[in-house]
Amino acid sequence: MRRSLQPAQGAANTSLDLTIKFTRPATNVSGLLRCEGRVVSMGRRTATAGAEITPIPPPAPSPAASS
Repeated sequence: MRRSLQPAQGAANTSLDLTIKFTRPATNVSGLLRCEGRVVSMGRRTATAGAEITPIPPPAPSPAASS
């Protein structure tokens, strides 16, 4: 089930809080990263969302053709 943080038409919303936790830098050696966001809770007036960044493993090498 997908939910949107978009307010209903005619409604408005504002940010109550913004918290960012940096644990380590993303550098050129980090490789590809994936960010997945999710709605943690959604009420009539307040919505809480979270996100997590994880590395994408490199593709496995294809087996060598043997003759």
